[in-house]
Amino acid sequence: MNLLWRLACLLGFHRRDRKRLWQVGSRHHSVCAGCGKQMVRGFSEWRLDEDAAGQS
Repeated sequence: MNLLWRLACLLGFHRRDRKRLWQVGSRHHSVCAGCGKQMVRGFSEWRLDEDAAGQS
């Protein structure tokens, strides 16, 4: 994890890790490259997965 990416995560700018992508049903999932939180593909952008936030 890059130090600049971690700082960006603290400010709310998460960046998807392109090497880790999986599909569950019709939803595409990945993780943030800076902090490792799960992300999900929305209609036009990637965002943090609120469903996974409560499980960890």
